[in-house]
This record gives sequence, C-alpha cells and structure tokens, in this order.
Amino acid sequence: MKSRNVFLRVFCLLLVFVFLGLPGFGYPVGGKPLGRLLSEADEVVVAKVQSVVRSGDVIDVALLIARSIKGDAQINATFIASWSVSSNDLGNETGLAGKSGIFFLKKKTEVAWKILPVLNGSIPLDISFINLPIKPLSCAANATPLDKLIEEIVSGIVDPSTPRAGEMFLAALGDIDPVRLKAVGNGLLNSSIPSVKAIGLGLLLDKGDRSALLGLGNGREMGLSSEQMSTLARSVARYRDSDAAAIQSLGTMAGGAEPLRSAAVAALRAIHTRKALPFLAELLNGNSSELRYAAVAGIASFANGLPVQTLENYTSMAFASSNPAVVYANEETRLHFPTVDTFLQDEQKYISFWKNWWAVNKAEIEANK
Repeated sequence: MKSRNVFLRVFCLLLVFVFLGLPGFGYPVGGKPLGRLLSEADEVVVAKVQSVVRSGDVIDVALLIARSIKGDAQINATFIASWSVSSNDLGNETGLAGKSGIFFLKKKTEVAWKILPVLNGSIPLDISFINLPIKPLSCAANATPLDKLIEEIVSGIVDPSTPRAGEMFLAALGDIDPVRLKAVGNGLLNSSIPSVKAIGLGLLLDKGDRSALLGLGNGREMGLSSEQMSTLARSVARYRDSDAAAIQSLGTMAGGAEPLRSAAVAALRAIHTRKALPFLAELLNGNSSELRYAAVAGIASFANGLPVQTLENYTSMAFASSNPAVVYANEETRLHFPTVDTFLQDEQKYISFWKNWWAVNKAEIEANK
C-alpha cells in the first residue's frame, strides 16, 4: 500500500507538471521566457539592492549597477525602480537590502523605472528578479544582450557556493534558439559538479535531445542526488521524441525505479505511437492502478487517433480531438477510453478489453512500426 501511495503522489505530480506546463528545473510556477523579457525591457542590469522604501502600495528599490546586460546603465550608477504591491502580495521587502541579481527594468520617466517581474501572476518583490551573486565576469566586446544574459545565469549555476541560484531560471530560456541552448546544455553537462551536470542534462532533455535521454540511464551512475533525479524526472516526463531508441530507453525506465519510472510512463502515455505500444501493453499488468490506467489511456489514445500530447495542444485542448478516420477507431474503442474514476470502478473491464485488442492487433502494429 505504501509503494502504491508513493507512486500515486509522484504520478499525479508529473501529470501536473506535464499537462499544466509548469517549468522544469524546480523554478517557480509561471516563469516568463527570458528572451521575451529581454526584448520588453529597456534596461537589463546586474545590480545590488542598496535600499528599499515602501510608501503605500509602492515599493521603491535603489539599485547599485554592477554591470549592464542591455541598455546604457553605467557601472556604480544608482537606479530607482518601483514595484507595485498587489492585494495578494505582502511585499516581502524585509531583508532585501544587500541582495543582488539580474533585474529587468522598464522606463517610466527619464529618472524612474519599474521592475518587470520574471514570473507571471501576483508575486512578491523578492522573487521578481533572478537572484544571483555579483562576481567578476567578462564578456566579449561584441557580445549581444542575450550572450551576456546567458553568461550571467550560467555563472551562477556553475558556482559551487550557489548551486541553485541560476538553476531556477535556465529553463526559461526555452524561447531561445535550440542550437544555442544545446551548446549551453552540453557545456554544463561536461562539468565535474553533479548539480551542474544535472541542469545541463535537464536542459538537453527539455530540448528533446535524444543522446541526453539515452545517456541518462538510471541517473545514479552520474552521482545525482534524489532531488536532482526528481528534477530530471520532470524533463523526462515532457520528452516527446518518438524515435525507436528513445522509446526503448523510456520503456526501460518504465520498468525501473522511481522517480524515473513515473516520468517514463507519463512520456510513453503522451507519445502513444506504434513503437510505444508494446511497452504500454506490458503496463496493463502493472502492479498499481496508476500504471494500469496509464497503459489503458495510452493505448486508447493510439487506437482512437489522438495526437501526441504536448503543452501546446493541451492548452488548446486539441490533444483530446480524436481522428475518426483512424483504422483502429470504432465505437468500442471510444467506449473503452475511461476517465480515472470510471476506470477505478471496474478496472478489469477496461484491462480485459485492451489486452484483447492488443492480442488481435499486435502482429500488424509491430510489423509496421
């Protein structure tokens, strides 16, 4: 019972991460793509908070500029940037003086600025910027603002004294050129620091890098901690490459240990291609209701012509649009695609149906995969 409950918690969390699109790498919900923020901001600076003054619902933050990433800010200049406190925001300005990091600023007047938050929604001031230490860093004279931004974030990641500083926001660079991000990921993967290596591996997985998935194995061989493994599991759950080698790797993970097992099962269910079906069919005999339901849902998704599930088609609900022209789709396959609650009321009914369906169609499916 204990193992079943553990799997249920992990599996449900993965469904939230995969289908509600929470960013990977453990950074807070609703992270904004930093490439877009870089474009929106008039100034992007590395700065230290000198003082914080609150007046009603407005907090004025005095920033001592250490470096400019974008704009004309001069070193050692002081910018006054405002932050409007929402009804759901207690401010969290206490203890902010002395903190440093990357601030995205929008011009209000010639001498006044407002902080563009790095997260969506109502958030407190203390997580409105990328909290990173200030240390010596030099970029090439012709470096672009994006070059500088990436360098700053990576410098925080590879600093052993602040192993989680930049980790929170690296995945938000997902709107940047994939080739560029792959180069960053490979650079981190070559680090001798396990936490840095894990971030690089996760970034590559999020970009659908096949070699990263194949090289992951069980993760323990890389010296990764349980926390790092859980972080990587979220990236595995979002993996969508249907290449045969990738599917084989996911299938192996699905027969292994947590947390990668739940992640691989979530990915196989979402992919549900011909190559994934043999692994999903094996899960019909899984040792938990969650595994068996994932198998039923994955096979039923294939039979009824549902597309591979992605964040984009989940948001638009297009993932639920079946293709009636699919050769395997019929009234019976649609009737035997249950919700979780319906499945739990009569598991055997649905498991028996899909086991029989697989026995009938297995040879043809495997011959054409």
